[in-house]
Amino acid sequence: MRVIGVFLIIFSLPVMAKTRPQTQEIINVIRQFLEVSPAQSEIVRLSKLFKENPEKISFLQVNTLTSAQHRISFFRIQTKILDLYHSYGANELRFDNHKSFLPNTAPIKVALLPEGIVVVDGNHETLASIYVGAKTIPVQVVADYSDRPSNQGALKEMEGIG
Repeated sequence: MRVIGVFLIIFSLPVMAKTRPQTQEIINVIRQFLEVSPAQSEIVRLSKLFKENPEKISFLQVNTLTSAQHRISFFRIQTKILDLYHSYGANELRFDNHKSFLPNTAPIKVALLPEGIVVVDGNHETLASIYVGAKTIPVQVVADYSDRPSNQGALKEMEGIG
């Protein structure tokens, strides 16, 4: 029975992206987005990359990102999914070897913390990417707080960026 359910979900993604996503579907995507923690090696890699070239854009696994935004608009996510579908086509992950919904010309902005990688600007794009099944997303590091003693202190410092 599970196999049939997974089969139906996989083949319904392109159709779902053409219609307005339902609230419960978006809630499930948000839960997935909020329950992650990246490998420390990814934080170190991006920190080094940021120090060498702050303008560098890199593709990153979607499941390593966390949201710093406490309130997310369901309507905005629905609209963003439809907008991105019309711009890039949801049934084709064309970027980063067919793993990303977004091109490297449209990166989201992230900050590096001691224990995570936080989306500073691009929460709705990230959630839309997760919704359509993307595995990676283009990111640009805009702040590196990975050397701070705790996430709490780093989050207080980064309140003004965006």
